[in-house]
Amino acid sequence: MLGSAFAFAVICFKKFAATSCRGRMNRGTMRNIIKLANRHEGMPCSIVGTGPSLLTFGREDFEPGPIIAINDAAPYIEALELPNPVYSMQKDGGDKRLCPNCGDGCGGISRPRRAVLLVSLKESLNCFSDYPLRYFFDTETLAASEHGAGEFSANVALMIAKLFGCARINLIGFDSATTGDLTSIDDRTPRPAYKEQVRRMITRIAEERLNVLWVEKGSKC
Repeated sequence: MLGSAFAFAVICFKKFAATSCRGRMNRGTMRNIIKLANRHEGMPCSIVGTGPSLLTFGREDFEPGPIIAINDAAPYIEALELPNPVYSMQKDGGDKRLCPNCGDGCGGISRPRRAVLLVSLKESLNCFSDYPLRYFFDTETLAASEHGAGEFSANVALMIAKLFGCARINLIGFDSATTGDLTSIDDRTPRPAYKEQVRRMITRIAEERLNVLWVEKGSKC
């Protein structure tokens, strides 16, 4: 009897986990990002942040190779209609991790139109569950927590670019690191803590000898 009750509870939990406010998750389109290992081996990768300078970049500023657009940077990148493979990394579900009101803009994240959707196992797994092409990532599997860099979105994107096998990483729209401009940072994020995360990420880049280029408008990838 107890075994049957436990089995029933497991079934109920799985049904709950597979459901979001936007509908039941299509498990057939839910994949582990590990399947994308070395998908873009040897190619340059552009990681796009949400700094104000992003709005000054156009199609001509992106070289061939995959693009990882973080959270609200994704709609801008998709609007450029680039021929590049575009990945929309929607990580920060914030306090909406159980997705009670998941929708466009939920918790500072944006629903992509055509890009491959990357969601966090811990934070945004249930968001946009009806989107046809979704991969989930686990920050522990990506080793994003090494060197004290935590689960800082930019740092996670760096680890995804490494997983892709990319030879060089272009960081675009990261004004917090290039100019010190923090105006695009969520109000819930303490400025000193954010600056510390940026410092740790820069340290990690140096320690791991990652081939990273901080791109500002006017410079060339």
